[in-house]
Amino acid sequence: MVLPAASDLWQVPLRIEDPYPIVTARLQGHDAALVLDTGADATVLDVRLARLLGLALSDGVVPGSGGSGPSGEIRRAVVPHFAVGGAVGREQPVYVTAFPREFPWDGVLGADFLRACAIRIRYAEGLLDGVAATAWQGVRQLLGPGPLLPLRRHASGKLLVEAEVDGIAGWFSIDTGAGQAVTLFAPAVQRLALRTRWGPGVRMATGVTTGGVDHADCVRAQALRLGGHLLQRPVVELSLARAGLFATDAWLGNIGGEVLRRFDLGLAASEGRLALTPNAAFGEAFPGPRAGFIWRDTGQVLQVAEVLADGPAAAAGLRVGDVLREVNGLPIGSAQGWALRTALRAAPGSPVRLLTSAGPRTLILREMV
Repeated sequence: MVLPAASDLWQVPLRIEDPYPIVTARLQGHDAALVLDTGADATVLDVRLARLLGLALSDGVVPGSGGSGPSGEIRRAVVPHFAVGGAVGREQPVYVTAFPREFPWDGVLGADFLRACAIRIRYAEGLLDGVAATAWQGVRQLLGPGPLLPLRRHASGKLLVEAEVDGIAGWFSIDTGAGQAVTLFAPAVQRLALRTRWGPGVRMATGVTTGGVDHADCVRAQALRLGGHLLQRPVVELSLARAGLFATDAWLGNIGGEVLRRFDLGLAASEGRLALTPNAAFGEAFPGPRAGFIWRDTGQVLQVAEVLADGPAAAAGLRVGDVLREVNGLPIGSAQGWALRTALRAAPGSPVRLLTSAGPRTLILREMV
Protein backbone atom coordinates (compact mmCIF):
# COMPACT_ATOMS: atom_id res chain seq x y z
CA MET A 1 0.00 0.00 0.00
CA VAL A 2 1.19 3.51 -0.79
CA LEU A 3 1.36 5.32 2.54
CA PRO A 4 0.85 9.11 2.59
CA ALA A 5 3.78 10.93 4.10
CA ALA A 6 1.60 13.37 6.06
CA SER A 7 -1.99 14.36 6.71
CA ASP A 8 -1.55 17.67 4.86
CA LEU A 9 -3.16 18.25 1.50
CA TRP A 10 -0.71 17.93 -1.39
CA GLN A 11 -0.96 18.85 -5.05
CA VAL A 12 0.83 17.76 -8.22
CA PRO A 13 0.44 18.61 -11.93
CA LEU A 14 -1.75 16.30 -13.96
CA ARG A 15 -1.62 15.88 -17.74
CA ILE A 16 -4.95 15.24 -19.40
CA GLU A 17 -4.40 13.22 -22.55
CA ASP A 18 -7.80 12.97 -24.17
CA PRO A 19 -9.36 12.09 -21.65
CA TYR A 20 -6.86 10.10 -19.55
CA PRO A 21 -5.41 11.72 -16.38
CA ILE A 22 -1.65 11.12 -16.32
CA VAL A 23 0.38 11.60 -13.14
CA THR A 24 4.17 11.48 -12.83
CA ALA A 25 5.31 9.05 -10.17
CA ARG A 26 8.88 8.68 -8.91
CA LEU A 27 10.04 5.07 -8.82
CA GLN A 28 13.60 4.24 -7.81
CA GLY A 29 14.82 7.62 -8.98
CA HIS A 30 13.01 7.35 -12.33
CA ASP A 31 9.97 9.34 -13.47
CA ALA A 32 7.08 7.17 -14.66
CA ALA A 33 3.95 8.37 -16.46
CA LEU A 34 1.01 6.48 -14.94
CA VAL A 35 -2.68 6.66 -15.80
CA LEU A 36 -4.65 7.52 -12.66
CA ASP A 37 -7.12 4.69 -13.13
CA THR A 38 -10.11 4.41 -10.80
CA GLY A 39 -11.12 1.27 -12.68
CA ALA A 40 -7.86 -0.62 -12.02
CA ASP A 41 -7.85 -3.24 -9.27
CA ALA A 42 -4.20 -2.49 -8.44
CA THR A 43 -1.15 -0.54 -9.56
CA VAL A 44 0.29 -2.20 -12.66
CA LEU A 45 3.58 -1.39 -14.40
CA ASP A 46 4.54 -2.12 -17.97
CA VAL A 47 7.19 -4.82 -18.24
CA ARG A 48 9.55 -2.43 -20.02
CA LEU A 49 9.56 -0.09 -17.00
CA ALA A 50 10.02 -3.05 -14.64
CA ARG A 51 13.12 -4.07 -16.58
CA LEU A 52 14.48 -0.51 -16.48
CA LEU A 53 14.02 -0.46 -12.70
CA GLY A 54 15.59 -3.91 -12.32
CA LEU A 55 12.57 -5.32 -10.49
CA ALA A 56 12.55 -9.01 -9.62
CA LEU A 57 9.38 -10.65 -10.98
CA SER A 58 7.55 -13.49 -9.29
CA ASP A 59 7.79 -16.99 -10.73
CA GLY A 60 4.05 -17.45 -10.41
CA VAL A 61 1.60 -15.88 -12.86
CA VAL A 62 -1.42 -13.92 -11.58
CA PRO A 63 -4.76 -14.16 -13.43
CA GLY A 64 -6.14 -10.93 -14.82
CA SER A 65 -8.68 -9.61 -17.29
CA GLY A 66 -9.14 -6.77 -19.73
CA GLY A 67 -12.39 -5.49 -21.18
CA SER A 68 -13.02 -8.42 -23.53
CA GLY A 69 -10.86 -11.26 -22.31
CA PRO A 70 -7.98 -12.51 -20.17
CA SER A 71 -4.90 -10.33 -19.93
CA GLY A 72 -1.48 -11.55 -20.89
CA GLU A 73 1.07 -12.79 -18.39
CA ILE A 74 0.92 -10.88 -15.08
CA ARG A 75 3.54 -11.20 -12.35
CA ARG A 76 4.12 -9.65 -8.93
CA ALA A 77 6.99 -7.35 -8.04
CA VAL A 78 8.02 -4.91 -5.31
CA VAL A 79 9.23 -1.33 -5.83
CA PRO A 80 11.54 -0.31 -2.96
CA HIS A 81 10.69 3.41 -3.27
CA PHE A 82 7.44 4.68 -4.84
CA ALA A 83 6.28 8.31 -4.57
CA VAL A 84 3.29 10.24 -5.95
CA GLY A 85 3.04 13.80 -4.70
CA GLY A 86 2.85 13.67 -0.91
CA ALA A 87 2.29 9.91 -0.87
CA VAL A 88 5.39 7.79 -0.42
CA GLY A 89 5.56 4.01 -0.27
CA ARG A 90 8.39 1.70 0.76
CA GLU A 91 8.55 -1.84 -0.56
CA GLN A 92 5.44 -1.12 -2.63
CA PRO A 93 3.79 -4.24 -4.13
CA VAL A 94 2.83 -3.88 -7.79
CA TYR A 95 1.86 -6.07 -10.71
CA VAL A 96 3.76 -6.22 -13.98
CA THR A 97 2.46 -7.04 -17.45
CA ALA A 98 3.14 -6.23 -21.10
CA PHE A 99 0.64 -3.51 -21.98
CA PRO A 100 -0.47 -3.27 -25.62
CA ARG A 101 1.99 -1.25 -27.69
CA GLU A 102 -0.83 1.22 -28.37
CA PHE A 103 -0.63 2.14 -24.64
CA PRO A 104 1.87 5.04 -24.55
CA TRP A 105 2.40 5.27 -20.76
CA ASP A 106 4.37 3.32 -18.15
CA GLY A 107 1.43 1.75 -16.30
CA VAL A 108 -1.64 2.53 -14.20
CA LEU A 109 -2.06 3.80 -10.65
CA GLY A 110 -4.97 1.87 -9.19
CA ALA A 111 -6.99 0.75 -6.20
CA ASP A 112 -4.14 0.42 -3.68
CA PHE A 113 -3.30 4.11 -4.12
CA LEU A 114 -6.98 5.07 -3.91
CA ARG A 115 -7.41 3.17 -0.64
CA ALA A 116 -4.51 5.07 0.90
CA CYS A 117 -5.35 8.54 -0.45
CA ALA A 118 -8.46 10.57 -1.05
CA ILE A 119 -8.02 12.52 -4.30
CA ARG A 120 -9.49 15.31 -6.36
CA ILE A 121 -8.93 15.28 -10.11
CA ARG A 122 -9.19 18.80 -11.48
CA TYR A 123 -9.45 18.01 -15.18
CA ALA A 124 -9.88 21.59 -16.36
CA GLU A 125 -6.90 22.89 -14.38
CA GLY A 126 -4.60 19.90 -14.86
CA LEU A 127 -4.10 19.32 -11.14
CA LEU A 128 -4.34 16.39 -8.74
CA ASP A 129 -4.99 17.08 -5.05
CA GLY A 130 -4.48 14.37 -2.46
CA VAL A 131 -4.55 13.68 1.24
CA ALA A 132 -4.17 10.64 3.46
CA ALA A 133 -7.42 8.67 3.58
CA THR A 134 -7.09 8.59 7.38
CA ALA A 135 -6.93 12.41 7.67
CA TRP A 136 -10.62 13.00 8.39
CA GLN A 137 -10.58 16.81 8.20
CA GLY A 138 -8.35 16.82 5.14
CA VAL A 139 -10.68 14.44 3.31
CA ARG A 140 -13.69 16.64 4.07
CA GLN A 141 -11.81 19.71 2.88
CA LEU A 142 -10.73 17.96 -0.31
CA LEU A 143 -14.22 16.69 -1.19
CA GLY A 144 -15.76 20.11 -0.63
CA PRO A 145 -19.16 21.21 0.69
CA GLY A 146 -21.29 19.92 -2.18
CA PRO A 147 -23.47 16.80 -2.22
CA LEU A 148 -21.63 13.48 -2.12
CA LEU A 149 -22.65 10.38 -4.05
CA PRO A 150 -22.40 7.02 -2.31
CA LEU A 151 -19.98 4.48 -3.79
CA ARG A 152 -20.19 0.73 -3.44
CA ARG A 153 -17.05 -1.39 -3.53
CA HIS A 154 -17.58 -4.66 -5.38
CA ALA A 155 -15.72 -7.78 -4.21
CA SER A 156 -13.50 -7.37 -7.29
CA GLY A 157 -12.34 -3.98 -5.99
CA LYS A 158 -14.30 -1.95 -8.54
CA LEU A 159 -15.90 1.29 -7.33
CA LEU A 160 -19.56 1.49 -8.32
CA VAL A 161 -21.98 4.41 -8.45
CA GLU A 162 -25.68 4.51 -9.30
CA ALA A 163 -26.55 6.10 -12.63
CA GLU A 164 -29.32 6.02 -15.24
CA VAL A 165 -29.18 5.93 -19.05
CA ASP A 166 -32.51 6.68 -20.77
CA GLY A 167 -34.43 5.30 -17.80
CA ILE A 168 -32.20 2.22 -17.38
CA ALA A 169 -30.92 2.50 -13.82
CA GLY A 170 -28.25 0.48 -12.06
CA TRP A 171 -24.70 0.38 -10.76
CA PHE A 172 -21.81 1.48 -12.97
CA SER A 173 -18.06 1.26 -12.39
CA ILE A 174 -16.27 4.62 -12.25
CA ASP A 175 -13.32 4.32 -14.63
CA THR A 176 -11.00 7.24 -15.32
CA GLY A 177 -8.78 4.77 -17.21
CA ALA A 178 -11.41 4.15 -19.91
CA GLY A 179 -11.58 6.51 -22.87
CA GLN A 180 -15.25 5.87 -23.65
CA ALA A 181 -18.30 7.68 -22.24
CA VAL A 182 -20.59 4.78 -21.27
CA THR A 183 -20.30 1.04 -21.85
CA LEU A 184 -23.20 -1.30 -21.08
CA PHE A 185 -22.01 -4.83 -20.42
CA ALA A 186 -22.98 -7.68 -22.72
CA PRO A 187 -25.22 -9.63 -20.27
CA ALA A 188 -27.30 -6.54 -19.45
CA VAL A 189 -27.55 -5.65 -23.14
CA GLN A 190 -28.99 -9.10 -23.85
CA ARG A 191 -31.20 -9.33 -20.78
CA LEU A 192 -32.77 -5.89 -21.26
CA ALA A 193 -32.99 -6.18 -25.09
CA LEU A 194 -31.13 -2.91 -25.45
CA ARG A 195 -30.31 -3.37 -29.12
CA THR A 196 -34.04 -3.43 -29.78
CA ARG A 197 -34.59 -0.45 -27.53
CA TRP A 198 -32.10 1.82 -29.31
CA GLY A 199 -32.33 0.35 -32.79
CA PRO A 200 -29.39 -0.51 -35.04
CA GLY A 201 -26.07 0.79 -33.84
CA VAL A 202 -22.70 0.94 -35.56
CA ARG A 203 -20.93 -2.37 -34.93
CA MET A 204 -17.21 -1.72 -34.69
CA ALA A 205 -13.94 -2.12 -32.84
CA THR A 206 -13.94 0.41 -30.00
CA GLY A 207 -10.51 0.07 -28.43
CA VAL A 208 -7.50 -2.03 -27.49
CA THR A 209 -6.99 -3.29 -23.92
CA THR A 210 -4.87 -5.89 -22.16
CA GLY A 211 -7.69 -8.34 -22.99
CA GLY A 212 -7.51 -7.67 -26.74
CA VAL A 213 -9.66 -5.59 -29.09
CA ASP A 214 -13.05 -4.52 -27.73
CA HIS A 215 -16.10 -4.58 -30.03
CA ALA A 216 -19.51 -3.03 -29.48
CA ASP A 217 -22.60 -1.63 -31.12
CA CYS A 218 -22.34 2.15 -30.71
CA VAL A 219 -25.51 4.20 -30.22
CA ARG A 220 -26.49 7.59 -28.82
CA ALA A 221 -28.66 7.76 -25.75
CA GLN A 222 -30.83 10.75 -24.96
CA ALA A 223 -29.33 11.38 -21.54
CA LEU A 224 -27.13 10.04 -18.74
CA ARG A 225 -28.18 10.93 -15.21
CA LEU A 226 -25.34 10.80 -12.69
CA GLY A 227 -26.20 12.12 -9.26
CA GLY A 228 -28.11 15.32 -9.87
CA HIS A 229 -26.38 15.92 -13.20
CA LEU A 230 -27.92 15.33 -16.63
CA LEU A 231 -25.57 14.85 -19.58
CA GLN A 232 -27.16 15.03 -23.01
CA ARG A 233 -26.63 12.67 -25.95
CA PRO A 234 -23.74 10.52 -24.70
CA VAL A 235 -22.33 7.79 -26.91
CA VAL A 236 -23.14 4.37 -25.42
CA GLU A 237 -21.29 1.20 -26.34
CA LEU A 238 -23.38 -1.98 -26.20
CA SER A 239 -20.63 -4.48 -25.55
CA LEU A 240 -20.22 -7.68 -27.58
CA ALA A 241 -17.73 -9.18 -25.12
CA ARG A 242 -17.92 -12.88 -24.28
CA ALA A 243 -15.20 -12.75 -21.65
CA GLY A 244 -13.45 -10.18 -19.48
CA LEU A 245 -14.84 -7.25 -17.53
CA PHE A 246 -17.43 -6.28 -20.15
CA ALA A 247 -18.96 -9.77 -19.97
CA THR A 248 -19.77 -9.56 -16.26
CA ASP A 249 -23.35 -9.47 -15.01
CA ALA A 250 -22.36 -8.25 -11.55
CA TRP A 251 -23.21 -4.65 -12.44
CA LEU A 252 -24.71 -2.79 -15.37
CA GLY A 253 -21.83 -1.06 -17.08
CA ASN A 254 -18.92 1.35 -17.02
CA ILE A 255 -18.70 5.17 -16.91
CA GLY A 256 -15.45 6.30 -18.49
CA GLY A 257 -13.23 9.30 -18.91
CA GLU A 258 -15.28 10.96 -21.64
CA VAL A 259 -17.96 11.55 -18.98
CA LEU A 260 -15.71 12.06 -15.97
CA ARG A 261 -13.48 14.70 -17.61
CA ARG A 262 -16.49 17.04 -17.51
CA PHE A 263 -16.25 17.27 -13.72
CA ASP A 264 -13.98 18.29 -10.92
CA LEU A 265 -13.92 14.78 -9.42
CA GLY A 266 -13.36 14.14 -5.72
CA LEU A 267 -13.00 10.54 -4.57
CA ALA A 268 -12.68 9.08 -1.08
CA ALA A 269 -12.71 5.38 -1.87
CA SER A 270 -12.12 4.29 1.72
CA GLU A 271 -15.25 6.17 2.81
CA GLY A 272 -17.31 5.31 -0.28
CA ARG A 273 -17.91 8.91 -1.34
CA LEU A 274 -17.76 10.66 -4.72
CA ALA A 275 -17.99 14.41 -5.38
CA LEU A 276 -18.78 15.71 -8.87
CA THR A 277 -18.66 19.42 -9.70
CA PRO A 278 -19.29 20.33 -13.37
CA ASN A 279 -16.42 22.14 -15.06
CA ALA A 280 -16.19 24.16 -18.29
CA ALA A 281 -16.39 20.99 -20.41
CA PHE A 282 -19.71 19.89 -18.93
CA GLY A 283 -21.89 21.10 -21.80
CA GLU A 284 -19.63 19.93 -24.63
CA ALA A 285 -21.10 17.55 -27.19
CA PHE A 286 -19.98 13.95 -26.83
CA PRO A 287 -17.72 12.92 -29.72
CA GLY A 288 -18.63 9.74 -31.57
CA PRO A 289 -16.46 7.50 -33.75
CA ARG A 290 -15.38 9.49 -36.79
CA ALA A 291 -12.84 7.47 -38.80
CA GLY A 292 -14.13 3.90 -39.14
CA PHE A 293 -10.93 1.91 -38.69
CA ILE A 294 -8.60 0.58 -36.04
CA TRP A 295 -4.88 -0.01 -36.23
CA ARG A 296 -2.42 -2.12 -34.25
CA ASP A 297 1.17 -1.40 -33.33
CA THR A 298 3.16 -4.47 -34.38
CA GLY A 299 6.38 -3.31 -32.76
CA GLN A 300 7.73 -2.28 -36.16
CA VAL A 301 4.88 -0.40 -37.83
CA LEU A 302 1.32 0.86 -37.36
CA GLN A 303 -0.92 -1.41 -39.43
CA VAL A 304 -4.61 -1.18 -40.26
CA ALA A 305 -6.38 -4.07 -38.47
CA GLU A 306 -10.10 -3.47 -39.13
CA VAL A 307 -12.04 -1.19 -41.48
CA LEU A 308 -15.73 -0.40 -41.10
CA ALA A 309 -17.50 -1.03 -44.41
CA ASP A 310 -19.49 2.23 -44.51
CA GLY A 311 -17.04 4.49 -42.72
CA PRO A 312 -14.77 7.31 -43.86
CA ALA A 313 -11.70 5.05 -43.93
CA ALA A 314 -13.35 2.63 -46.37
CA ALA A 315 -14.52 5.54 -48.52
CA ALA A 316 -10.92 6.79 -48.65
CA GLY A 317 -9.68 3.40 -49.84
CA LEU A 318 -8.01 2.25 -46.63
CA ARG A 319 -7.66 -1.54 -46.42
CA VAL A 320 -6.77 -4.10 -43.75
CA GLY A 321 -3.02 -4.67 -43.79
CA ASP A 322 -2.08 -1.19 -45.01
CA VAL A 323 0.93 0.20 -43.15
CA LEU A 324 0.48 3.77 -41.89
CA ARG A 325 3.57 5.91 -42.48
CA GLU A 326 2.42 9.54 -42.13
CA VAL A 327 -0.52 11.48 -40.76
CA ASN A 328 -0.98 15.05 -41.99
CA GLY A 329 2.66 15.09 -43.11
CA LEU A 330 4.00 13.81 -39.77
CA PRO A 331 5.96 10.54 -39.91
CA ILE A 332 4.50 7.84 -37.66
CA GLY A 333 5.58 4.35 -36.76
CA SER A 334 5.78 2.00 -33.80
CA ALA A 335 5.16 3.78 -30.46
CA GLN A 336 3.93 6.88 -32.33
CA GLY A 337 0.23 6.09 -32.53
CA TRP A 338 -0.92 8.95 -30.28
CA ALA A 339 -0.45 11.51 -33.03
CA LEU A 340 -2.67 9.40 -35.28
CA ARG A 341 -5.32 9.03 -32.56
CA THR A 342 -5.33 12.79 -32.00
CA ALA A 343 -5.72 13.52 -35.71
CA LEU A 344 -8.66 11.15 -36.00
CA ARG A 345 -10.51 12.94 -33.18
CA ALA A 346 -10.59 16.26 -35.05
CA ALA A 347 -13.93 17.92 -35.76
CA PRO A 348 -16.36 16.30 -38.24
CA GLY A 349 -15.61 17.48 -41.77
CA SER A 350 -11.87 17.68 -41.11
CA PRO A 351 -9.61 16.04 -43.71
CA VAL A 352 -6.96 13.64 -42.40
CA ARG A 353 -4.17 12.94 -44.87
CA LEU A 354 -2.55 9.54 -44.52
CA LEU A 355 0.45 8.14 -46.33
CA THR A 356 0.14 4.36 -46.41
CA SER A 357 2.06 1.48 -47.97
CA ALA A 358 -0.61 1.50 -50.70
CA GLY A 359 -0.27 5.22 -51.38
CA PRO A 360 -1.80 8.48 -50.08
CA ARG A 361 -5.32 8.44 -48.65
CA THR A 362 -7.50 11.32 -47.41
CA LEU A 363 -10.25 10.65 -44.87
CA ILE A 364 -13.03 13.15 -44.30
CA LEU A 365 -14.10 12.66 -40.71
CA ARG A 366 -17.81 12.43 -39.91
CA GLU A 367 -19.89 11.40 -36.95
CA MET A 368 -21.01 7.82 -37.50
CA VAL A 369 -23.32 7.67 -34.47
